[in-house]
Amino acid sequence: MTLTKRPYRLLMLLFFTVLLSSAAISAAECSKTKLCATGCCSSAGYCGTTKDHCGKGCLSTCDFKLECEKSNPCKGNACCSKYGHCGLVPDFCGKDCVAGCDAKGECDPGCFGSKFANHTKCPLNVCCSNHGYCGTTKDFCGKKTVNRPSCSAKGPMRRVVGYIEGWASKRSCDSFRPSNIPDGIYTHINFAFASIDPKTFQIVPASSKVPALYRELTRKKKIDPKLKVFIAIGGWAFNDPGPTVTTFSDIARSDANQRTFIKSLISFMATYGFDGVDIDWEYPAADDREGREEDFFNLPKFLSNIKSALKQSGERNGLSIAIPASYWYLQHFDLEKISKYVDPFNVMSYDFHGAWDTPKSWLGNHLNSHTNLTEIKEAFDLLWRNDVDPDQVNMGLAFYARTFTPSSSGCKSPACLFDACGPSEPCTDAVGVMSNPEIMRKLGGKIGSGDLDKTAAIKTLKFGTTWLIYDDVDTWKLKLDFARSQCLGGAMVWAISQDTSEGKFSKQLQEATGYKSKGVTKFNGTKSLGGGVFIETTESEANADGQTAQKHEIMTDRTGCDGNGSRTFCCPHKEQPFCQWPFHNNGACKPGCPYDDMVEVASLRLSCDSCKAQVACCRGDTKALDVYRQYKWYGKESECATDFGEKQCGWSSKFNSPLVSSWSGSGAQVCYDSDGKEGTRPLCEDARDESKPHFANCIWSDDYYMGRRDTVSTGTCNSNCPKGMVKVALQSENNRCGKGTSAYCCDITATYDLTDVGDDELESALKEWAKNPTCPNLSLLTKSMLSSRSLDNMALNVGDGLSDLAERDAPHTIPGGIIVALAFRGMMIAPPGSRSVSDLRSLVNRYITPVFAHITGDYLVGMLWDLRDLVEETLLAAWGFICNIDAEEQEAQKEVGQHIGKLNSELACQIPSLDTYDPGSLEDPRDQSDDDFISDFFGPSETYINGDKREALAKKTGDDKMLYVKDNRGGDCSSATVEDDGKPNDGKKWVSEHILELQTVPMFIEYSMGVHNKLLNKPGPSKLGIEVPDNPTSSANMPPCSMWKTAFMDGFPAWDSQHKETPRETLFTILGSTTNAKHMVNTESKLNGLKAKIWDFNEPISDGNWRKRYASLTRLSSTHAFEQLQVIEQVFGYLLKPGVNEKLVDTYSDVKAFLKDFEALYRKEYPKTPVLDLDKLWTTFMRDLTTKMKAWTKKWLIYRAQQMADAWAAEASRRLAMIAGAKSPVTAAAILSYAQEALTIPDKANERVDKHGISIDKFRPNDIFK
Repeated sequence: MTLTKRPYRLLMLLFFTVLLSSAAISAAECSKTKLCATGCCSSAGYCGTTKDHCGKGCLSTCDFKLECEKSNPCKGNACCSKYGHCGLVPDFCGKDCVAGCDAKGECDPGCFGSKFANHTKCPLNVCCSNHGYCGTTKDFCGKKTVNRPSCSAKGPMRRVVGYIEGWASKRSCDSFRPSNIPDGIYTHINFAFASIDPKTFQIVPASSKVPALYRELTRKKKIDPKLKVFIAIGGWAFNDPGPTVTTFSDIARSDANQRTFIKSLISFMATYGFDGVDIDWEYPAADDREGREEDFFNLPKFLSNIKSALKQSGERNGLSIAIPASYWYLQHFDLEKISKYVDPFNVMSYDFHGAWDTPKSWLGNHLNSHTNLTEIKEAFDLLWRNDVDPDQVNMGLAFYARTFTPSSSGCKSPACLFDACGPSEPCTDAVGVMSNPEIMRKLGGKIGSGDLDKTAAIKTLKFGTTWLIYDDVDTWKLKLDFARSQCLGGAMVWAISQDTSEGKFSKQLQEATGYKSKGVTKFNGTKSLGGGVFIETTESEANADGQTAQKHEIMTDRTGCDGNGSRTFCCPHKEQPFCQWPFHNNGACKPGCPYDDMVEVASLRLSCDSCKAQVACCRGDTKALDVYRQYKWYGKESECATDFGEKQCGWSSKFNSPLVSSWSGSGAQVCYDSDGKEGTRPLCEDARDESKPHFANCIWSDDYYMGRRDTVSTGTCNSNCPKGMVKVALQSENNRCGKGTSAYCCDITATYDLTDVGDDELESALKEWAKNPTCPNLSLLTKSMLSSRSLDNMALNVGDGLSDLAERDAPHTIPGGIIVALAFRGMMIAPPGSRSVSDLRSLVNRYITPVFAHITGDYLVGMLWDLRDLVEETLLAAWGFICNIDAEEQEAQKEVGQHIGKLNSELACQIPSLDTYDPGSLEDPRDQSDDDFISDFFGPSETYINGDKREALAKKTGDDKMLYVKDNRGGDCSSATVEDDGKPNDGKKWVSEHILELQTVPMFIEYSMGVHNKLLNKPGPSKLGIEVPDNPTSSANMPPCSMWKTAFMDGFPAWDSQHKETPRETLFTILGSTTNAKHMVNTESKLNGLKAKIWDFNEPISDGNWRKRYASLTRLSSTHAFEQLQVIEQVFGYLLKPGVNEKLVDTYSDVKAFLKDFEALYRKEYPKTPVLDLDKLWTTFMRDLTTKMKAWTKKWLIYRAQQMADAWAAEASRRLAMIAGAKSPVTAAAILSYAQEALTIPDKANERVDKHGISIDKFRPNDIFK
C-alpha cells in the first residue's frame, strides 16, 4: 500500500504543530504560581520588564518597577542604564545610559578618566570599589589590608589631655571648676571654648566672667610645673548657622585675616597664661556645615602660619587640633600635610552612636556603644592610611554615658532596637546623656558595676527602662592597652568637668594611663588666701602624691567626720604662725588659749575625756593670722552661750558685730548660758577698720549645699567648703544632716581706697599704666565685699599673683592698675565740678589721651558720671572700662559726645537649647560658656536723661509728672494710691525710670532660647517657690545663640544697610535714652527700686532686712512694715496709672515692631534660619512674665502679712498673760492697754491677707499686651 501526497502532508503538519507546542510549553519561565526573580510574568509565561510583560495579560509580579528609567532617574549620584540599573563607570554612564548620565564616580577604579570620575583616588586613601565608590570594607577593598603600627602594650601614656567645659561651673548641681581637677593626672588641660569675633577676627572670651576661670586653671601650673594649659577655640555651636558659621573659613582663606587672628591669639595666650591653642573647626569643607571646597587646601596653610608665629613668640607655642573619627567629616582634613604643623591630634573617638541612630538612618535604631573599641580601631585605620605618626595621636575617651530606652523590655543588649533616648538627669539636664556623677548616684555611690564587654571595651547598665553604656577604669585599661599596642602617644578626655567634684574618675583614669606627674611637689597645692591663711582640707588631699606632710606644717581634726577620715589644717611654708592644741592634760582637756595674744582657730574632742574640747590656738605677727585678729569667740566652753538676746555681741565694745553663731562654736564645743540652757556661741567682729582683712561672702556648706546627693542619702554630711573658701565654724546640731557637720565657709577680703594714694603716686601710676595698659587684680579691693575666691582670678596681667592682703608697709605696694581703677571710680562718685575730679581730668589729658586719642578727660568724666546710677558696683564698672580700654577708644571715636558706654559688648549664651544640649563631646551644639547670666553681657543701657533733680526729663518730654505712692489714711493699705503731683524739692528721692525694665531684654533672650539662668524656678531665702516664664516653643524653632551673641550685639550687613545703630543700641534706645525719652517717667526711687526687684523675681525686701527693720514687735516697726507692703502692692497700681500705662503699652508695641524688623533682616541675611515669629513670642512672653510677676508679688505679700499676723497674735497672748502677774489694778490696766495695742495688728495683717490681691488683680496682662 502506498501513501498519497495529501495525507502525508497533513501528517507532517500535525507532527510539527505538536512539536512546536511542546517546545513552547517547555520554554515558559513563569506562571501565576511560579514568580519571576526580576520583572513581570507575561501572558506567554516569560519574565521581562517591558509593557508586553507588565501590561495587559500579565500573570504575576505585575507591580515590578525598574531601579530607574528615563522618566525615573537614579537617586543620588548615579547613572541609569537602559537596563534599569543605577551605577557609575562606563557600564552605566556610557552609551547605554538613559538618565543622569553626567554623574561621576567618587574615584576612578579603572583608568576611565575624568569623564567618568571626579578624582583618581579616594580621600584619605581609602579603597575605590569597581563601581567608583569609596569605602573601607571588603566590598571596597577586597583583600587589601591596612598596615597598622605595632608596639608593646606596656608603660605610661606620654600625654594625657583633658578638656574642661567653661560652663560647668554654673551647673545647677554637680558644678565643676578648674580647682576641682586633681593634680598630677593630666599633662595638658584644654579650656573649652574661646570664641572669635566674626568681624574683627580677634579672639574673645566666651563671656565676661570666663577670665576668672582662665586664671584659676592656669594657676594649677604652680602646683604642677609640668602641666600645659591650652585654650580651645571654636566648637560645634561656633559653626552653627549664624554670624560665625564661616569665620574659620574666612580666616583661612585670607592672609590679612590670618595675621589679625594670629596676632590676637598670641596676645590672648600671653594675657591669660595659656601654653598653646587647640583648634576645633567643625568642620572644614563639609556641605552640611557651610564649608567651602577650598577649606581643604587652606587649613594646612592656616595651621602652618599659626605654628610658625607661635614658635617665634617663645615657649607658648603648643598647637593641637580636634579631629572627628568619622570618615564623613575626616575626609576634608589633609592629614598628611596637617601632621607637619600640629603637635598632637585629639581624635574624638566617641559618640559613634546616639539619638541620631533613627530607624531611617544608615545603621538604624539599634542599641550600640558610643565608645565601641571595634569602631575606634576602624577610625584609626583612616590615620594609618595617611602615614600619620601614631605618636601624634591622642585617643578620645568619654566621662559620660549614652542612654537609651529599648523597644522591648525583653531585649536589652547590643543590636536590640530602641524607641528613644533615656530621660534627662537633674544635673546634665540632657536627654540621652548621663554624666559620671549621675551614674554613681544610680549605683549608690559605687564605681565599677555593669556588664563588661571586653571586645567592645565598654560596660552596660540597666536602670528600669533605661539602658546605658559607659566607661570606667576597666574599659579604659582595655582601650589604652590597644592604644599602646598601636604606638599612640596619648589619651584625651571629654570632659574632665563631667567628673565628680573629688575627681574620682580622673584618678581612675590615672590607673589606666599610668601617668603621674613628677612635677607635683609636696604642699604646692596648699592655698594661701589673705596672705597665707591656712585652710582645712582632707587627709588624702594634704598627702597628695603619696607624700606625708611635715609635722610642723599640719594640724589634724576629725570633728564631725563620723569616722570617715580627718580634716587637715595646712599651714603656709614661709611665715608660719605658732599653733598648738594646748591643755590636753592626759584627757582632762581644758578650754581656751594660754595667752591673750592667741587667736582661737578650731576645737576638737579627740581623746578628751572631760566633756570639753581642746582649742587650736595660734599667735605670731604673720599675715596668716591678720583676718583672725578681727574676730573673737565669746566666752569659753561651757560658759559660751550669751545672755544678750538679739545683741549677741553686746559683751564687747570692740568686737560688737556678729558674724555667725554656732551650736558647736569653733568646732566641737557645747555651750550654755547663765541659766544652764544650751545655746549657740557667737563669733563677733571688729568691723571698724575696713582696711584690715575680713571674712565675707560666707555660707553654711555641707553635702546638701555641694550637691553630693549620694552622701546625703545616707544621712551623713561632711563639712566641706567650696574650693578656696576658709572654714570658720562647724555645726553638728540643728543642721540638715542626721550625722556629721555643716561648715561655715568664708572668703577673705581687704580694702584699699584712693585716699591711700599720694598725688605723686597717682600721677606716676597713670603715666606708667598708659604706657602698658593692664587689667588689674581686683582681689585687693573690697569696699563692696569682692570675693577673694573669684575676683582674684580676674587679673589679666600674667605677672599678677595671689594678692598680699596684709596692711601695706609703703604706698607703692598698691599695683598701678589698681590705682587707675580707683581713680576712674572716683570720677564716678565725685561731682564733676569737684577739685579732685578736675585734677583727675588733667592727669587723663596729660597721660591717657596721647595714647587713646578719644578718651579725653571731659569725655571720661562725663561718661563715668552718667554710669554711676546704672551699675550696682562703681568699682566693677571702672574695672570694666580700663580692662576694655581698646574697645572703649573705638566706641569713643564712633560716639564722641553721646556717652554710649559698653562695658562689654560681648554676649554669650549659656544653653542655646536644652533639648539639643549634649555635653558628650566636642561635636556638641552646647559649646557656649555657661558661666554667665545673659544679663551680664549688656553693660549699661544707652545713656538716658537723669539729672537736674529729674527736671531734665520734664524739659525733654514736656511731661512734668512725678509719681509716688500716697498713704491716704496712715498706713491703711486699702487707701493707698499712686499720685503724680510730686515736687522736685519735697524731700523724696526721684529717678528717671524706664517703665519697661531694662532686664526685660536679657529675660526675653533667655526665654526665646528656652534657657533658665536669670529666669530660674528656685526658692529664695524665704523658701517661697518662684514660678517664672517658660517658653512653650519647640527647640527646633528657637533662635540660635549666635543670633543674639553677635548679630544682635554688633549688627550684620542686612541690618547695617538700613540702620545706623546696632540692634542692641536700637532696642535700648526704644526703652529710653537721651535721644528717645518718651517712654520714661520720673518716679520716687523706692517705688522704682521695688518694681525692679519684683520684675526680676527677687524678694522686694530681703529676708535679712525684713527681720532687721520690720519684724520687731513694736508699734513703730509694724507701722513701717505696713508702709512697705502698701508700696509693693501699688507697683501694679503704678503700671496702671494713666500716663504710665500708655507709655508701657507704647514701649511694648515699639519693641514688638523692632523684633519683627530684626527677624526679617536676620532671615534675609541667613536664609536657612527657620521662622521664629519673635514679635508673637514677645507678646506671649510679656503676658507670661507679668502674670508670673503678679503671682509672685501676691505670694510674697501674703506670706509677710501672715507672718506679721502670727507673730503679733503670739505677742498679744504673751502680753495678756502678763496681767495675771499685775500687783495692782493700775498696773493691770496699763498691761491691758499694752495688750490691746498688740491685738489690733493681727486683725490688720489678716485683713491684708484677704485684700492684698485687689489692686494687683486689676492689672490684666492679656488686655494690656495685645
